Amino acid sequence: MNIRPVIGVVFTLAYSWVLSGQQMADSRTSQIVGGVGVASTAFKQELERRIGRMEDTVRKSEASRASDLELGKIYEQLGLLYDDAAQWARSESAVEHAVALLRRDEASKKELAKALSQLGNLHVEMGKLRESEKEGQEALRLGEELGDKLQIAHSWDDLAALSLAQHKYEKARDFARQAVAEFAANEGTELFDAISARYTLALAYCHLKDYASAISLLTTAVAEVRAKMQGQHIPIGFGEFLLGYALWKSGDTSSARGHLEDGVAALREQLGWGHPTYLRVLGYYSQFLHETRQMEAAKDVDRQIRRAEGIVDVRSLETRAAANGFDGLH
Repeated sequence: MNIRPVIGVVFTLAYSWVLSGQQMADSRTSQIVGGVGVASTAFKQELERRIGRMEDTVRKSEASRASDLELGKIYEQLGLLYDDAAQWARSESAVEHAVALLRRDEASKKELAKALSQLGNLHVEMGKLRESEKEGQEALRLGEELGDKLQIAHSWDDLAALSLAQHKYEKARDFARQAVAEFAANEGTELFDAISARYTLALAYCHLKDYASAISLLTTAVAEVRAKMQGQHIPIGFGEFLLGYALWKSGDTSSARGHLEDGVAALREQLGWGHPTYLRVLGYYSQFLHETRQMEAAKDVDRQIRRAEGIVDVRSLETRAAANGFDGLH
């Protein structure tokens, strides 16, 4: 499956590595601010096992002289796994190698476009915006050459996310609108892609302070995700959190609280081991709690953030702010 991160790592994780049999955590603040949960620890351990198996696959494929196309796809997947684990330098090396392999085969244009999209998204995560724009535009040109409307829509979504990181919010909105329209009209669209574009568009609306449009869009998107992606915490959690954020900033703090709680609790299920994306979300949740004078809960969340920052590269948090489209939100 072609995995495409929306707003950084959030959807990358959601596509393939959701552990089976997990249930949504109860969304009470007491659970949100606790220690690392069993589910998130198990998720990280499973991710580490998958990385080990994929590295072994790479070694065996190279030893058996697999084709450039086959090796390129394997290196793409390895790069995605490294990205999931916030190992961005290793991810960049793997995906760049995938791109180099795929360039050798004229028949690999479709896969090359996917790899370039992946590399462009990764470079947004790493703050390498100039490189990301170059890769995103090349992926778009390849999609146009192939007449692949879905690839074109993916590229529009990618460029919208890049525009968010560049603080070009009207441009982000316009790219995202095109992606949303194509995904809605195209029978081959996967639900993850359709939701990705809608979340990107909602973030653009939030940056532009058009909270009414964001709330309308997210209400429908979150309902669809809950109905069709049961047990997949990350797309549910991110959507709930965004909806809560839009409601909060629109002035409806009463309605916002439940969505923010549900969003944080769902993301905690798999990112609660200290992933920078989760910590960024917690930072906004702390702001909400302080603003609404829920001081004890806010202090608990602040303590959790400080504990995690002791073991996480704090510099990565600011990079992730841009990757998640949060940079510039207040």
